[in-house]
Amino acid sequence: MKNLMKRSIVLVALMVGFLSNAENLNSAIKLSKIESKLVNLTLSQLSDNVNFEITDEEGVSLYTEFVNVARFSKNYNFEFLSNGNYFLEFHGETKIRKIPFTIVNDELVILEDEEKVINKPSISVDQDMVNIALRSLNKEDILDIKFYDSNDRLLYTELVTGENIIGKRINTGELLKGAYSVILKYKGETFIEEIRK
Repeated sequence: MKNLMKRSIVLVALMVGFLSNAENLNSAIKLSKIESKLVNLTLSQLSDNVNFEITDEEGVSLYTEFVNVARFSKNYNFEFLSNGNYFLEFHGETKIRKIPFTIVNDELVILEDEEKVINKPSISVDQDMVNIALRSLNKEDILDIKFYDSNDRLLYTELVTGENIIGKRINTGELLKGAYSVILKYKGETFIEEIRK
């Protein structure tokens, strides 16, 4: 009973911390177009590290930069991009923010109205329990959970839906020592966590 209470407190603490940091990436990003393919990116009030990426329509990374300061401002020249559709992706600790932009006739257009914010699932291990938490915004959100052993054998799978917070616990107590993988799919993104037992 004490262990169950202790694990429940850990899961609640994880979720509270998860929610308190969730809004950080939203207010921290400002994009300003300077010229046809020149954009200023300002990141401010960051409390966690941010990975900035430019991807094409297929999700192929064309440029990446890691930012680990509280305030950051830099001009980016997108001359190397041809006509097409792209994304500016900002990967924070708890969120991914995707801002689409297009280049037509050598002119860059930022489509901020079509921006997507994706909450990242959180994975933690407490003794023999794998805890998965996700802040979900609506009932239609689906989290696909898969748990594999080191030989890529599927040990557990579940589709979880929900509103507010999705929480799931996987008991690994009866599994042998070794390496395992948790693969989560949510809103077109894949999150992989390697776990050692």
